[in-house]
Amino acid sequence: MAMPNRKLKIALISPKGPLYRHRGGIWKKSLRYQPLTLTTLAALVPVTDYSDPVRNGLWWPARPDSLVFVRDRGGNEQRQIYRLDRGAAEPVLLTDPARVHTPLAQNHARDRLLVATTDLDKTGKRENPTTDVTLLDPLDQAHARKLATLPGTGWSDASFAFDDRRIALTDARSVSDADIYVLDVDSGKRTRVLPRDGETPAHPFASSSPQFSRDGKALFLTTDRDGEFQRGARLDL
Repeated sequence: MAMPNRKLKIALISPKGPLYRHRGGIWKKSLRYQPLTLTTLAALVPVTDYSDPVRNGLWWPARPDSLVFVRDRGGNEQRQIYRLDRGAAEPVLLTDPARVHTPLAQNHARDRLLVATTDLDKTGKRENPTTDVTLLDPLDQAHARKLATLPGTGWSDASFAFDDRRIALTDARSVSDADIYVLDVDSGKRTRVLPRDGETPAHPFASSSPQFSRDGKALFLTTDRDGEFQRGARLDL
């Protein structure tokens, strides 16, 4: 159902505070003019309308009128990935309902979604938990391909190299202890790159948000390896 037309109030923000409209331009708040008000060009139309909230989603590039989104049921935190096609009354379930699924990244070809999957731990006592990372085609979920099974459940911050042949991931054991790995898409082999494989740092440190350089020879990331605070860094591979 379309929402009624309403005026949308937009606050223009500057480093010194809110800005306001005046015939001669935009002035500081001290001049006491009324906030700028714009009217939306079109009515907002809800795409999903479920009793459970949709956590996040995106229009799938290969079929731009299909929405791929994440939702659980009844607050059970058993996240599943769905596809809602244009005109469909109900979404298509793309993942195994017996497990928990988290989208990690979209490849640069924009035709696959990297998904992390774990078993649902209702007791909180499961020993040696693992995470499966899978390439999912939301338009053909039957041919999803598992790349690797990784130890632990702290895998996140994934990104693809520009040729989609490698994936950078963060393995976070705590907020102060997180490593960076590179995963080969074809073989599923993972290599720790920060700290390097075989290297034993003097103290734990946390790194995150790895992104490949355009030529694939380095990663840009944040780390507190050399100090108390997270800093931007380049890591040559």
